[in-house]
Amino acid sequence: MDYLDELFMKWERKVKNSSLKTSLRWYIVFAVTGVITCSLFTMLFCEGWLNLLSLQAENKGAVMRYERNCFQVVFVDRSGFTASTFQAYEIFGILQYGCILIYSVAAILIVSKLYYKRKLEEPLRLLHMEAEAIAREDLSFCCEYKSEDEMGEICRTFDRLRKQLAESRQKNLDIMEDQRQLNAAFAHDLRTPLTVMKGYIEMIIQFYKQGRMPEEKLYENLELLYKQVLRMENFSATMKEIHSFEEMKVEKKKQTLQDVKNQLEESIKGLGKASEKSIELSYANSMPKGAEEEVLYVDNRFLLEAVENLLGNALRFCRNKVEIVLEREGAYLRVYVKDDGPGFSSEEMRMAVKPYYTGASEDGEHFGLGLCISRNLCEKHGGSLSLSNGLRGGAIVCGEFYCG
Repeated sequence: MDYLDELFMKWERKVKNSSLKTSLRWYIVFAVTGVITCSLFTMLFCEGWLNLLSLQAENKGAVMRYERNCFQVVFVDRSGFTASTFQAYEIFGILQYGCILIYSVAAILIVSKLYYKRKLEEPLRLLHMEAEAIAREDLSFCCEYKSEDEMGEICRTFDRLRKQLAESRQKNLDIMEDQRQLNAAFAHDLRTPLTVMKGYIEMIIQFYKQGRMPEEKLYENLELLYKQVLRMENFSATMKEIHSFEEMKVEKKKQTLQDVKNQLEESIKGLGKASEKSIELSYANSMPKGAEEEVLYVDNRFLLEAVENLLGNALRFCRNKVEIVLEREGAYLRVYVKDDGPGFSSEEMRMAVKPYYTGASEDGEHFGLGLCISRNLCEKHGGSLSLSNGLRGGAIVCGEFYCG
């Protein structure tokens, strides 16, 4: 019995995972087989009763009778039947060949119902529920239908669409939150120079009007005001720079990893000389031999701008050396920027990629946008930005770019 149950379950799984066309063909084959089998048994059953009833009178009318291990033609005088016997004889005679039509209609009804119930009802119900959930902006409903047929593929495609919509919505929310934080940080940091300027202007108005401020002191205050104006001007320029990055579109070009390395070497050559610190550019040891000649699809503007920002940060905090390592894994290119500085604190690890965040060690000349801009560039290129500390100290920033 266990063997039969296992065999039936195996057949049921096979039918469920087969295509709609193949399943329908199997259902039709089973239906036709059932109709033929049931019709034959019914015809034999009716033939037996007709032969039994025909024994009451034998004169007129030819019928088939099973006698002496074979079918024989006998003549029946139907006038010799009683009314009930004649009625039964007629019913069996009609049923003997009419059963084919009856079984065919029944098979069509049963097969169509089973086919709909086993192959269409559940996925259609899930798709309907998924569509209603999306219509009311509920993207938490999972349209999961475990089958390898076309309906299963449609459900999986529909569920991928739901996930993409959810990711798109989350990405838009993240962009809105980043923009809100950016605006809040800009307003907060802009308030400081405005407050300073207001204080100096109030002091100049109060004391210069009374003749209590000498020319040298006035000139000194005006110089301080001019510095604050320059700071506000630079501040506004950084805001414009961030918005210009958001409007940039990725335009990838075909090149090799060696080409990327050559461009990075040209870009960082000047930075190394200006900072008088050592910058090393190399491939990851785990990268397979010949990987530098494999084809990549990269937008050099995004890659170079992101790496230059990361390198600029590393040069400010390193003691003597910055190391840049290129790693290729599948369709992704990773650029590791390592320095021998103090590394990230726990707060910096959490807040460093936020716009206008500056650590305690910053000198006030930088606006804390380098990592924020690099993160935006990596994400627009299909990758991400991650921060960590080295085992022997120093900060490690990894910029990942999708190059497929």
